[in-house]
Amino acid sequence: MLEKTFYIQRKAPAKSWYFDENSVVDISKLELTLWKYANKQNRYWSILINGFELLFEYSPDLTTIFDELPQVLEELLQDNQEPVELFFFEQGTDLSLWLARDGDTIWVSFEKHLFCGEPYRRLPEGEPQPVLASDFYSAWFEFLDELLETLVQQEPSLAHDESYLYYTQKINSIKRKARFEM
Repeated sequence: MLEKTFYIQRKAPAKSWYFDENSVVDISKLELTLWKYANKQNRYWSILINGFELLFEYSPDLTTIFDELPQVLEELLQDNQEPVELFFFEQGTDLSLWLARDGDTIWVSFEKHLFCGEPYRRLPEGEPQPVLASDFYSAWFEFLDELLETLVQQEPSLAHDESYLYYTQKINSIKRKARFEM
């Protein structure tokens, strides 16, 4: 059996960060629910890429990329000349994943920025990692499905909110295009 080239897993609880929901403006109910969940139940999660483990936290790492994930996933449905960036910009992470699709392979390159944390410094720059597109999409869809279900369990009214419906419709559309029917 072939080993997966790309996998996302939930890990142990992480330190909770202070979050004052009254201090944020112009965010959707879905984002607010994610922030509240991340504050209350912050967890580590990791992306495994060909043996390299990238350890993140829900807050602040997932909350910084959550909104752009559908766009990134959609752009990688077909071959792309220009790589797409998934930027984990929080101090201590400060890491970009540059993603380029070529056929059934998504090439992942790491770019470490000024405030890149110690765990990410060992990642090879200039050595794109080949990932099977099927592994990449399966992992993200499974992770997002589980996360969205958890958020609705935490905040049942979210299931009828416009921001949640838009996000899930976008993800489901990408799933259909990627031939990963629900």
